[in-house]
Amino acid sequence: MYNLLVVDDEMYTVKGITQSIDWSGSFEAVFEAYDVETAIHILSQHPIHIMISDIDMPGRSGLELLKWVKEHSPVTKTIFLSGHANFQFAQQAVHLGSFEYLLKPVDNEQLERVVSAALGVVRESSEQRQYGKVLEKYYKEWFVQLPLMVERFWQDVLNERIPLFPERLTAAFELYQLPLSPTDRIIPIIINIEYWKEEMSVRDEEIMGYAVRNVAAEIFLNRRNGHVIQDGNGSNVVLLYDNGQVGLSHDELQRICQLYLDACSQYFECSMSCYVGNAVALNKLATEYRDLLKLERNNIMTVGCVVFKFEHMRRDVVTVIPLLDFGEWSLLFETGRKTELYTKLDQVVERWKHDVIPPESLEAFYHGYIHMIYNTVHSQGYSIHNIYSLKDLSSESQAIRSLVHFSLWAKRIAAIGMDYFNRESHSDNGGVIASVKQYMELNMSLEFTREDIAQYVHLNPAYLSRLFKKETGLSLADYILQIRIDKAKRLLEETSLKISTVAEAVGYSHFSHFGKMFKKLTSLTPQDYRKMVKSSLEID
Repeated sequence: MYNLLVVDDEMYTVKGITQSIDWSGSFEAVFEAYDVETAIHILSQHPIHIMISDIDMPGRSGLELLKWVKEHSPVTKTIFLSGHANFQFAQQAVHLGSFEYLLKPVDNEQLERVVSAALGVVRESSEQRQYGKVLEKYYKEWFVQLPLMVERFWQDVLNERIPLFPERLTAAFELYQLPLSPTDRIIPIIINIEYWKEEMSVRDEEIMGYAVRNVAAEIFLNRRNGHVIQDGNGSNVVLLYDNGQVGLSHDELQRICQLYLDACSQYFECSMSCYVGNAVALNKLATEYRDLLKLERNNIMTVGCVVFKFEHMRRDVVTVIPLLDFGEWSLLFETGRKTELYTKLDQVVERWKHDVIPPESLEAFYHGYIHMIYNTVHSQGYSIHNIYSLKDLSSESQAIRSLVHFSLWAKRIAAIGMDYFNRESHSDNGGVIASVKQYMELNMSLEFTREDIAQYVHLNPAYLSRLFKKETGLSLADYILQIRIDKAKRLLEETSLKISTVAEAVGYSHFSHFGKMFKKLTSLTPQDYRKMVKSSLEID
């Protein structure tokens, strides 16, 4: 709703306007003022949309009031009333921007029509302002989202998700404010973060990746048109626009890439490589991008380098590398000879650096090595999942990115296992044996297996058997039999329970099997044992 203010030094004029006309359908509140000062006070306290004012008033005039209104309440529309047909007044009123100039006495219907027209202008202005605010809000949001939309556009181009018709490209370039035409060429550069020199959380890696892209934009796009984006697979890609600028030579691209790699190594402590493509038309960009990805995947030999596609345009040569005998490696791993195992790893990596090794050979090396780790851990009677995390066991893609990656990963995996073996060999096994015995006592009346006990103490069943025999001198089966028969003897001595009930109480569901085991340890049947105990008590 809107507010109305009537200003006149004559009370009857003010009351005549405010009370003789029903304004309730148009205005929420109607205010009255008898001088300019009171009117200014009301205007300062309330939003006034329509003001009906006399011009010639004692003290400050209505024209002075209009000047104040134009500066402090520009949304207010002013309708002047005057008892003088003074052309100069009318001229000043029009000059100051009054909505209408009426002569007293004014007809109520005429005044209502003029107020209604002024209110229509106020409504229209309000709607335009509201529309402008909404438009400004969405424009700001669009402008904030523009970098993301540009990145999404280039992701669609690289993954061939949109047709590259000239008309569509022109519209996209205009929409995303890209300084390109459909005939321009693009130089793609893939930035590969090979490894961080310090261990990082996933969140820290995301933050550092953002920083790496910002530095790339500063160095690669210094006085050059282009964008730095992250593709859908997480790779960082620089797109340099070759659109009439001075072309970048091989030496200049080499210099820029090396400057970037040096900066990242110094400030972010990471190893990175740049894979530089040829300047290609937009319809060839996706193919060039895939070639660079393949080049990056196949490069397992070097890190921290600048690789140009045109220098590596050769057929893939698959060199067959003989599989290694991991028997000696397993022995070194099992016995904790860390230095010797690391030396063997370094020798293989150093030897392969001088050959052209395809990714398949490194994959075979990885699988042979991890198989050796699994077999050795199992032979020691441990569970692989008690030693290694899920991340350790599912890191193939990271481990085989390069020889350097593999060497770092293999040494870390070996160190984790050898440290675990060392801790276990010096640990107090008394607690484990006590837990095993407690489990047996609590589950005496149930049938359980070696595997059930091993699961309870989180050990490999075979290893548990060896450990128990070493610590107690008895096998698990012999110890279980002994404690069950000992309890059965006590029940036969101290209670009158049926023998079948005694058998069930010590975990035997078949009476005949219970009798056989009882006789094996005591040389008597359960019935004979009870009779013997009863006879000895009677003699006593």
